[in-house]
Amino acid sequence: HFYMIDHRTGFLGVDNHYTPYEVHIELKPFEKKRFYVKCTIEGLNEKSGFEIVNEYKKRSEALVENANLNDDFANNLVKAGDHFIVNRESTGLKTVLAGLPWFTDWGRDTMIAFEGLTLVTKRFDEAREILESFARYIKNGLVPNVFPDENTEPGYNTVDASLWYFQAVYKYLKYTGDESDYKFVKEKLYPKLKEIYKAYSTKTDFSIGMDSDGLIFAGGGLDQVTWMDVRVGDYVVTPRHGKPVEINALWYNALKIMEELCEKFGDDSLEYRELSCRVKESFNNKFWNEEKNCLYDVVDKNDDKIRPNQIWAVSLPFAVLDREKEKKIVGAVYKHLYATYGLRSLSFMDKDYKKKYIGKLIDRDCAYHMGTTWAFLIGGFITAYCKVNDYSKEAIEKANHMCKVFEDTMKDGCINGIAEIFDGDFASTGRGCYSQAWSVGEVLRAYSQD
Repeated sequence: HFYMIDHRTGFLGVDNHYTPYEVHIELKPFEKKRFYVKCTIEGLNEKSGFEIVNEYKKRSEALVENANLNDDFANNLVKAGDHFIVNRESTGLKTVLAGLPWFTDWGRDTMIAFEGLTLVTKRFDEAREILESFARYIKNGLVPNVFPDENTEPGYNTVDASLWYFQAVYKYLKYTGDESDYKFVKEKLYPKLKEIYKAYSTKTDFSIGMDSDGLIFAGGGLDQVTWMDVRVGDYVVTPRHGKPVEINALWYNALKIMEELCEKFGDDSLEYRELSCRVKESFNNKFWNEEKNCLYDVVDKNDDKIRPNQIWAVSLPFAVLDREKEKKIVGAVYKHLYATYGLRSLSFMDKDYKKKYIGKLIDRDCAYHMGTTWAFLIGGFITAYCKVNDYSKEAIEKANHMCKVFEDTMKDGCINGIAEIFDGDFASTGRGCYSQAWSVGEVLRAYSQD
């Protein structure tokens, strides 16, 4: 057997297979027969293969009916998203697998995929479980970056998972909003949000902390703590040590969310309000790149590479910039980074741009965040695009088109899934994980937004 996927990822691609059995079925002329083969790692039961298939179809139909989106494309995304919501034995609660077939549950990926997978689909009970599941593992103000495959301690080397956690809690309340939901947040999650705030506003692990200007710095040495996290031995491919743009946009939004929650729960919000004003002023003073009419990717070293991280400064709920700057950012991102099935991780005009994600592991690692197109980034871009165009009829039509093009790729590769990544140039073939939680979740969220 020759496997093209293995070949294009740098392996020989040739394998020999032991065949433990053969299936022989005799058919008379014009006769029809049905048969099934059951393969499982969970133990066989008495159900026939036909029963199992029928049960799965009914489950999918029930999820579609519950979501009540009344749109074939959205319904297929609802079905695709169900594959990622699973049980975590250590908590007895739900969690989200980041990608199939390789990834377990990652904090960052879960919180970004959260709205699309659980809120748009009205799976609110499971949403609560996911929030509580990760809350139980918060340590030194950090939401776990990744739960390992084996039953060992999670890794905490991430600066953004905790900040995306604020967004997940905030969106959960916006979709639900009953007193019971606020009670759940106040009792189970609000103390954890305070813990995160305290850790970030002082200093915690992985060189994460707040500077005198109110902005968050993170990373150092070989630590890679943003989502652009590739390291090959001692080689850091995308060093973003300092004050990354999306981290500080998220930080500003976290402060505004805490301000709202304090007022809801009868606590003093002055500290968060005053700090958010300082952060907003510092963000505008330090991140705006007048020459390129967009945002620096990292300050204080002023990394002026045009990357997609700046789009979250526009798409997040609380605006940290004025509308004129937001429009310029969306324009720059569209020009340099938009690539049909997502946004490129680096401008195609940059001298360091890698146009393909293919070949042996070292080559793929060096392209992963240096031009490769990421599907999940389309969600933030569409939100920002609609916002700066005042949700005009033309903008909504354009946004719908940017979502509906994914119908084509959902017929390739992993059927009814959206891949993790695509090439920077000619982004048509899915790469990386065959279906990714935040790819599916963010396309569904963007497509379903008002």
